[in-house]
Amino acid sequence: MSLTAQPLIPMGLWLLLAALTFLILVLRITRRPIGINRARWYWIMFLSSFGASAALALLLNPTRLKPLPPPPGKPLLQLLVDASASMGTTDVGTGQSRFDQARARADQVARSLADQFDVDVRAFDSGIRSSDLTNLLSAQPTGDATDVGLAIASSLASSDRAAGQAVVLFSDGIHNTEAGPSGVLDAARAARTLNVPVFTSTFGQATGQTEARLELRSAQDLAVLNQKVPVTARIRYRGVAPAQTTVRLTRDGKEIASQPISLRGGTDEATAYFVVESDHTGVFRYDVAMDAIKDETTTDDNRSPYVLRVVDEPIRALVLEGKPYWDGKFLLQTLAADPAVAVDALIQVRSDRVLRRTLSKAAGGQSRSESNDVLTDPGSILADIDSLKAYQVVLIGRDAEAFLTPESIDTLKEWISRRGGSLVCYRGSPVPEMNSALASLLPIRWTASPAEKRFHVALTDTGKDMRWTLDPDAAGGDDGSIVSQLPTLATSADPQTSKPLAIVLATTVGAGGRTQPVVTYQPFGSGRVVVIEGAGMWRWTFLQPSFQQKEVVYASLWQSLLRWLTSGTGLLPGQQFNLRADKVLFDTEESASCTLLVRSEKAAPVPAVLLRTESAEPAKFVPAAIGA
Repeated sequence: MSLTAQPLIPMGLWLLLAALTFLILVLRITRRPIGINRARWYWIMFLSSFGASAALALLLNPTRLKPLPPPPGKPLLQLLVDASASMGTTDVGTGQSRFDQARARADQVARSLADQFDVDVRAFDSGIRSSDLTNLLSAQPTGDATDVGLAIASSLASSDRAAGQAVVLFSDGIHNTEAGPSGVLDAARAARTLNVPVFTSTFGQATGQTEARLELRSAQDLAVLNQKVPVTARIRYRGVAPAQTTVRLTRDGKEIASQPISLRGGTDEATAYFVVESDHTGVFRYDVAMDAIKDETTTDDNRSPYVLRVVDEPIRALVLEGKPYWDGKFLLQTLAADPAVAVDALIQVRSDRVLRRTLSKAAGGQSRSESNDVLTDPGSILADIDSLKAYQVVLIGRDAEAFLTPESIDTLKEWISRRGGSLVCYRGSPVPEMNSALASLLPIRWTASPAEKRFHVALTDTGKDMRWTLDPDAAGGDDGSIVSQLPTLATSADPQTSKPLAIVLATTVGAGGRTQPVVTYQPFGSGRVVVIEGAGMWRWTFLQPSFQQKEVVYASLWQSLLRWLTSGTGLLPGQQFNLRADKVLFDTEESASCTLLVRSEKAAPVPAVLLRTESAEPAKFVPAAIGA
């Protein structure tokens, strides 16, 4: 037990007050009033001095400290060892790889502190996995990326341990995930908030080696016959000097296309862009790879496979419009001109009258056949789940409340969430007054605006990665620079992102100085819901002279959007089976898993699934049913 002072005011100010108090008391004690005898005066001054001293003592805030017994149990010591491919580098002068040095040091720390701590060993790269010293000593660094932020954040799950926790990070310091340094900073702030110290032990030398990595925007896509599909590869580079490389697209060992890439010194990113298509159906595997760069640490992440599934059934789309409008007219013309799309359009012309236009590809050619008829019950169109099964995408314009009855909204939710359908609101809010059932389905909410506003569109980084609006015949270009100079759109409501899973692909430019979402989507069960804000997109088909060569922007936007929406769907019309996997390439340490979708009337017999490897014969597996 001890006594300490924790002054309530700065110590300099306290000393000044003490000096002034002492001076006043000295002056007072020498100036005794005539009417008070000496003994009584000394007693008065003693009480005054005692009161002043007590006040000064209280300002010092004396505190008694009593040590408390430590919490029960040992503190936790987590050892995080980087197992990414860059840790396999052998530095000059050491004779050992960085990973060998790291696991040797981790083994030394674990053994020396085993009596004082509960030691937990984990290996990490782009993910994190539990390990132990025995497995760590026999492991090899094969990870394709390093996520230091994830490793630290995952270790904080045990931060509520009563005896406390500490983390030791063994790595070469290369953090190269898409989140960037912000992920590491966020994890460090969280560790500091939870009072978890993080110690680092770094490996590697300044050898002039470089890091380069190739990533695909999408590793698998869906297309119909003769449809052009963009393949976008992003190259992430870090090195002292500028570098040159070439990205190559190959199929069955034959090079189809290549693109030279220039990279600046320091940290840089570049994009390679290719277009693929097929005139017959099937599943086609391509490989995208970049040439090795001088002094590159590892080339394991310089290539990535790409799988294209080509079908001969068109995408079936249902367009619902509350009243005739230019946007709906030009959208319908655009979809009808695409041989990969079959369209049914329902346009309300009166409260009890709906015009249905059916546009389908004529047999044996590229021409279109069209049929028209009239319906009298708009509310029953979406209420029949069997009718919706024929479509993969439903597009809704404005003033569509006649179609969106409570029964229709429930059917839409089931169709999207359980059957993988996609809903697109292509003119903002589909109804003037939003009800709670429809609001729960959409990714954003709207607030009323006093006047109509006009705005240009700017793509977000995620939107640029989608490559939706780029000319498919071009070998490069920038979606953002094209879209931002297209004619303005108009809105009379203020859209606001409100759902946790909502992802904004495009925002406004010049709408009062505050950016608002223009294109937003979110997953809803096994399907997707997309909202495109603003009216007047038909003007994008009438571009100013400087952009006449980019007149395909409007068409490519819708073609790419529909292809992206249907690439994640279940079974297309005419399909009996569909094999889906989250990845097309698995590491040897991963469990390869996939889902075989089977149309119910074709449930037996179920075909076998082949797992192909580069060094062994294909292995055959029979899928097991997982439910309805």
